[in-house]
Amino acid sequence: MDIIYWRINLTNTQQKLVGPDSKHPPNYTNLSRRSFVSGSLVAMATSSVTLGRTTASSTTRTFSNVEHVKLHGDPNTYCGHPRQCGLFNFGRGEIVVMHNHAPSMYQVRRDIQHDFAGYHSRSVVLLQRSVDSGRSWPGENEVEVWNEAAPQEQREKFLLSALTSPRQSIDLSLPDSIVFFPRTFLGPNQFGAPQMVAFALRSADKGKTWEKVPTLVLPPPNCYSATPDNAPIVRMPDGTWLFPNRVYGGKVGVSLYASTDNGLSWQFRTHICEPSGYPALLLLKSGRLQCYNYPLGMCYSDDGGKTWSQRKLIIPRDPSPWAAKDPVYHEELAHRSPTPHLLRDGRVLILFARRLSPSMGIGGVISEDGGLTWSPDIILRDDADPSNTTMVEGQRHDYSDIGYPLLTELDDGRIFTAYYFLKKDGNGFGGSRFIAGSFFRV
Repeated sequence: MDIIYWRINLTNTQQKLVGPDSKHPPNYTNLSRRSFVSGSLVAMATSSVTLGRTTASSTTRTFSNVEHVKLHGDPNTYCGHPRQCGLFNFGRGEIVVMHNHAPSMYQVRRDIQHDFAGYHSRSVVLLQRSVDSGRSWPGENEVEVWNEAAPQEQREKFLLSALTSPRQSIDLSLPDSIVFFPRTFLGPNQFGAPQMVAFALRSADKGKTWEKVPTLVLPPPNCYSATPDNAPIVRMPDGTWLFPNRVYGGKVGVSLYASTDNGLSWQFRTHICEPSGYPALLLLKSGRLQCYNYPLGMCYSDDGGKTWSQRKLIIPRDPSPWAAKDPVYHEELAHRSPTPHLLRDGRVLILFARRLSPSMGIGGVISEDGGLTWSPDIILRDDADPSNTTMVEGQRHDYSDIGYPLLTELDDGRIFTAYYFLKKDGNGFGGSRFIAGSFFRV
């Protein structure tokens, strides 16, 4: 039984999951993710307004009190993509970080390849817990939340339980409650879209235990695949929970999903913007709802997500400290996997990975006026080693398989961020991928 080819009718959503054997298949576009991004970047460069053109001085800004730590990883594992899994701060020093965790020999490309048939297909989602504000991550606190390496028949049976089994009552507004959006691969890409099913799992006890029945997160009508990440969800004043979802096949881009029943169901509400890369929501103190995505840009809604502004690129006027020694700085990988966070003082901080550069690492930008203007890039670290090379503008450049940061503000005002990183350690393809963390002040 292959669920991706089933037609599932849910009366409470009036949505369908339709496989490619339909008599009238959608007119999909056979493009890769990078093709989507590249084409979108060209289009936006010629049509979008930019955010962040200020009169600020060109003095290089820095983060202060920077300290780096290692959360997980060894020469026999690939630890990656925490943004696909989640970070939760419960206060008083208790933090949870989740990542994709898989065995890897680092000898052939499949050992480090992403998505279906790559390391994701061998992985579990591993939860780590710190009770000292991120200083230590004891192994006895680890929880295996999802097993993507389980046989496909077993994973399909679990998904189908969403249609037949009773659900646990969980109040997501309680401080110990969290929700996680995994996805499971059921085959290689078809019609330019991943064959995967997304779903939601909730926990009422800070991730120590998880519900046994999932909530399916179905694509919007006439779309083929929905692939959420795990940037924080947003709670609106009326109690509605919102998160942005990437959709492929049909209308490609970012869609808004909502739950009014504490995550028992997640409904498609509206299309937000294009392109589809790395969306995340912020709710400002003013009530404005912002959606950030990649290539780095933002749009907003002043009516609770019903309608959205034109998406605008975020391009600070002052040059990036990376640009002076980087001949291809203004290309699609300048701010990879960006994640925004609203600080307690009202500033917006975005962290991202710089994967392509003579010096690769993690950086950020800051807005002090709700996203109207932006600082130049601020380098958090630039000591990643290259994992391979890639072609840009007809020339081959070093590239590093790093990033996917998530971040939180600690009780003492410091920022803690978790991401995946690599340093040369004798393994192939640049070195073992591990989960790193950084503390700093803005």
